[in-house]
Amino acid sequence: MASHRFQKGNKFGVGANSGAPAKYDHPNQLQKKVEEYFEFIAGEEVEDVDEQGRKYMKIIRDPMPATITGLALFLGFNSRQSLLNYAEKPEFVDIIIKAKTMVEMAYEENLHGSKPTGSIFALSNMGWRNEKFVDHTTKGEKIAPSNNIITGLSEETLRELASKLPSDQQTDSGNKP
Repeated sequence: MASHRFQKGNKFGVGANSGAPAKYDHPNQLQKKVEEYFEFIAGEEVEDVDEQGRKYMKIIRDPMPATITGLALFLGFNSRQSLLNYAEKPEFVDIIIKAKTMVEMAYEENLHGSKPTGSIFALSNMGWRNEKFVDHTTKGEKIAPSNNIITGLSEETLRELASKLPSDQQTDSGNKP
């Protein structure tokens, strides 16, 4: 009995050239939609007039933070990963990299705000690292490791220290009581 998985005509079978149709046929279509996303998340305000006749900007839609997942959904993808996979297509790679960089920039700008924790987390998932590097050198020269922790002590100090050791740890160099 043959497996149905590999029968001809099975769109999910090995070697099938099926799957979701392309979302965008041309880079310009994707670029336009990316620009629409960033315009959309900026929010929307219209000029209005209050009861006293003073003009003011009325908020129609609040601004939203830029996110990779939000970008993916706005562009019509089912997941963040689908967007990232689309970047494998040479004609779309630059557009997607720039869009991701714009999202990254929004997180970076938020680092200057009063609550940067979420942005720190997001940036760490984008490859940023918060590591402290300490250069253990002296004037550009590496510090040589030493097993001798008593270097620089006078012979008198060494004898005094040796005399305080238990007798079974003293050497045969005349330091035994």
